[in-house]
Amino acid sequence: MPTAALTNIAMAVRKEPRIAERVAEVVLMGGAVAGGNRTAAAESNIVTDPEAAHIVFGERWPVTMVGLELTVQAVATPDVVDRIAGLGTTPARYVLEVLEFFGGTYLAEQGLPHPSVHDLCAVARVIDPTVITTRRAPITVELAGVHTRGMTIAALRGPAPPDCHTQVAVDLDHARFWDLVLDALERIGSRERALPREDFHGDVVEVLPGFGIPHGQRSGVAENARVHIRDDHGRSRLQLGAREALVVARGDDRAVDLRVFPILGHASKRCGCGV
Repeated sequence: MPTAALTNIAMAVRKEPRIAERVAEVVLMGGAVAGGNRTAAAESNIVTDPEAAHIVFGERWPVTMVGLELTVQAVATPDVVDRIAGLGTTPARYVLEVLEFFGGTYLAEQGLPHPSVHDLCAVARVIDPTVITTRRAPITVELAGVHTRGMTIAALRGPAPPDCHTQVAVDLDHARFWDLVLDALERIGSRERALPREDFHGDVVEVLPGFGIPHGQRSGVAENARVHIRDDHGRSRLQLGAREALVVARGDDRAVDLRVFPILGHASKRCGCGV
């Protein structure tokens, strides 16, 4: 589920083509059927590396393009913002700050009164495919156009051929989409537990089993793991519960502020995330 330029995805399948047959679907946030946001023709994630996008769309794995026509439907309307504010959780408060910032940007640069959330649409498609309606269509990426480089071209004039493996997201169920987001924010916040800051000063040196947080990295995911913190007095230990995520925030004084959240999806013990 890439939500940025497709460089790494294209490189991976070029280095090991056999992974394509093991991928059930590539759901990407990027592209547009008519008009871009980086140029008049191209969307930002695609035009950043058009050659990589051309490889990804041309592979034999199924591709769902969640482009601008879909993501602009995911508007954070005032009633949505009010519902998020009503949750009162730490994740909800963070989302409100993000929406406030992007709301000001949308108003100043595009004259739009309310912001849209783009990457979340691809996430929602993976969690619940019925939130988004799609249409099968051949998709290619323009590489040579002077003014159209990075443009995603979807052939929507007629029925898709039987061997078409790409599709375009066209309609969003706005109410169900935001219900999904609100549910996630509420469930994450309901199990949040802040750990006493004064008990964990220093560096996270390892997480056992199966996942390490190197010095300088800010977060990670583990299940039933023992987290070792090195401080001036030796080592302290934290036991994570089943399917819990550890979020590490470092201050200027090298102190560590730890918070634990539930893992809602099917995260691997060895996957990492940024904060």
